[in-house]
Amino acid sequence: MKKEIITLFKPLIFLIAVFIPFLLMAWQQVPETFPSVAFKTFKPDTSVSGVKLIQWKSLIEKFGEDTSFVMMRLHKHKNYDFPFADFINDDKTQVLLLYTHPTYDLHDLSICELKVEYAADYKKCGCVQFPDDAYETSLGIKLGMNLKQVRNIVGGPTLKFEYQDEIVLEYKETNKESDFLKRYHQPSYFAYYRFRNDSLKIIHFGFNTH
Repeated sequence: MKKEIITLFKPLIFLIAVFIPFLLMAWQQVPETFPSVAFKTFKPDTSVSGVKLIQWKSLIEKFGEDTSFVMMRLHKHKNYDFPFADFINDDKTQVLLLYTHPTYDLHDLSICELKVEYAADYKKCGCVQFPDDAYETSLGIKLGMNLKQVRNIVGGPTLKFEYQDEIVLEYKETNKESDFLKRYHQPSYFAYYRFRNDSLKIIHFGFNTH
């Protein structure tokens, strides 16, 4: 009787032994997605080369003078109904975009988004001259870093996905009760780090204002 039972279960044992390694491989290759947004899993970037989110005064402190020349350069973005300004670094290789809060006017500005990209990829020209050689975020992120370096600094992303020829690390905080969002009085935070050929090409972070 025992031999009959063992004989009966032999095919089942064989199938389990064969398919378990394949199931483990498939599980390991699942795309990295983190639908449950836990803010503690990542660190937020909040400034670029001393220019801070929300704080317009940080721009004045950076230039050490009145920023009326920047105010005159503010213009409405073609895709958004609020003003922005663009800056180019000292050697004219990188561009910093500063987006203002849509609920403020030109005389009471609040910086809601910051974006850094290579000047060669930026279609506009005639940016305000910025005094730094290269832009660096509050976490020490710079263009040209690889994906592993950025992830080691920022932490695990909310979502990792491919967009055209890029790999994108997306970070989000939507818990309005978090200490971070309460401190800035904002409804949600986002950050995108976009890589091409494992080299960081675009840094974009800020607050969603609605």
